[in-house]
Amino acid sequence: MQSPSYNEICSIIQAPPSVHHPSDKDSHHRYVLSLLLQPDSSSVREALTKFKPTSKITCLVSTYFDHSETTSDFCLCLLLTILRARDLYASLSRLLSVLPVDGLPLSQAQCDHAYNLFLQFDRQENPFVLSHLHQLHNSFSQSSRTSWKVPWCH
Repeated sequence: MQSPSYNEICSIIQAPPSVHHPSDKDSHHRYVLSLLLQPDSSSVREALTKFKPTSKITCLVSTYFDHSETTSDFCLCLLLTILRARDLYASLSRLLSVLPVDGLPLSQAQCDHAYNLFLQFDRQENPFVLSHLHQLHNSFSQSSRTSWKVPWCH
């Protein structure tokens, strides 16, 4: 069973970026986060400044929104990595689906096509390179320690 909010979030995340230039990935990422995180962090900060500075509930709300933002960012990064991997493997999957399974030799055209696809595939960066996953993890860990917080909570 899917709630309307789940469907809304999925449609926001799955919408293709309006621009397909590599340097715009970060701006698209920030844009998607701004659509997902309502109210946004600046609105939450502004609202929290109106409460008693030592209030435990103020600290709790601040921490809740902080962790929600950090977790959303982490999940969106992971989702984008998965989508890049799917895109990377799509051409190989299409190739495998048309290759004969009965053991007959491939034609020269099929061999050339397969070779060219493997060359293109080999030139692509693996989206799940361990250093990228460490970078993603470090980003998540760092932001959970240093992300915005109400100053009087700590």
